[in-house]
Amino acid sequence: MFEMWINDLLIEVELEVKPRNRRTYIKPRYPNKVIITSPYSISKDRMIELVKKFESYLYKHLKEKPKAIEKSDSIHVFGNKYKFITRNDIFDHIHVEDDNFICYIRNENTNIKKLVDEYYYKKTKEFVEYYFDTIKKDMNLNFNINIKYKNVKTYFGECIPSKQEIIFSTRLAKYDPIYIKSVIYHELAHFYYHGHGDNFYILMDKKFPNYKRIQHEMRMKRYKDIY
Repeated sequence: MFEMWINDLLIEVELEVKPRNRRTYIKPRYPNKVIITSPYSISKDRMIELVKKFESYLYKHLKEKPKAIEKSDSIHVFGNKYKFITRNDIFDHIHVEDDNFICYIRNENTNIKKLVDEYYYKKTKEFVEYYFDTIKKDMNLNFNINIKYKNVKTYFGECIPSKQEIIFSTRLAKYDPIYIKSVIYHELAHFYYHGHGDNFYILMDKKFPNYKRIQHEMRMKRYKDIY
């Protein structure tokens, strides 16, 4: 970590090495911190270069206090919005009925977030594994692929060709099925092309028409769910 000036603002710059990242990212953290995440270690000079390159963007966001995210009493499952309700029962479980997402809890010590996370994991796993082999066949891939699931918000999926492995975010179950299918196709396409170059998108357009529009719509979704 080191300090440097952006106009009248003294900031702290910190590097986080994340080998699974596909590229380098730079993120402002109000009020005076910039975090650079990279798949490999980079020099201080390179970090300064990145900060200067995005100076206007960083300065703007560091000077503005972020607005608090107001969460609603709703929750999404496969693109549908439900009212989140808690009720008491003899054991912890979740039941979706009509327009209600009902979280039954034994007592006030129940970890509701964990219960919801487990529900999303289960639903994502069911969906992915129902469609995976069909989509894999459509992509002309005939080798075994290991599927894993991770509760992350920073990405929808990650392909690791060297391990013949794909990791899916368990939060995928929030989204409409067409969006989830686009993620499956996307990650499988990385067994042909590791990056996101022209050939990657040519393949995606062939296998999943309107892919770019659908992915853009998915990334623009900003659910303000209670969990």
